[in-house]
This record gives sequence, structure tokens and C-alpha cells, in this order.
Amino acid sequence: MLCPKCASPTERVEHAGVIVDRCSRCRGLWFDRGERERLLESVGAEQLDDGTDALGRRWNPITNVQCPRCRVRTVSLVDPRHPEVGFEQCPDCGGSFLDAGEFRKLRRRRWTHALSALFGFG
Repeated sequence: MLCPKCASPTERVEHAGVIVDRCSRCRGLWFDRGERERLLESVGAEQLDDGTDALGRRWNPITNVQCPRCRVRTVSLVDPRHPEVGFEQCPDCGGSFLDAGEFRKLRRRRWTHALSALFGFG
């Protein structure tokens, strides 16, 4: 598969039985429907997001992205629990693309929020 942002080849990487596509150049991650949510709950999944925040910021302004599976234009969305994290999602197949560093941010914020709730800070 080619990266929907920079058109470079992707590599298939696996964590907890879930296989996602990671770009060899911009280090963004493509998640098929449901994979992002499953991995957000999986301990250690942040290791899949090995790109730097700076690299992610470089590619983040590109929003005219075509789904690598369906070839339809994705829509730009934000995570409802963490509006500072934007991503592109296919309206047909539900796949989504996160720039380098964005999945790590979601994981960190999800666990920080869970711990805060557990200890009564949020």
C-alpha cells in the first residue's frame, strides 16, 4: 500500500494481533475500521507510532487525502475526547490516518484521563 499523505510505500506492523500500515517516509499510520480503537486500549501500542512530533507537524497540513483502500476522499476529523488531535477518515470504509506522533498523543491522553478519573482528579 502507498501512504495516503506522501505516496511512499508502507510497511505492515503488528501489535496485539492487529496489523496496521506505517509509512516508510512520513511515519504516519493507517488504521482500518476498528483498529485504532482496539490499539488505544492495548498496552504498549504506542510503539507503533515511531515518528517524531516534528515530522507529524510537517505532514499534518495536508488534508486532501485519498483513502488507500477505497480511493475516495477522506474527511478531516478530530478525536472527540481529545480535540487537539486531528486525523483523516474515510467516509466509506471507516479507515483512518494519523500523522506521526498523533497516535502516541491519543494513547498518552487516554491513559492520563483514565488515571485521573481513577484517582478522582477529573
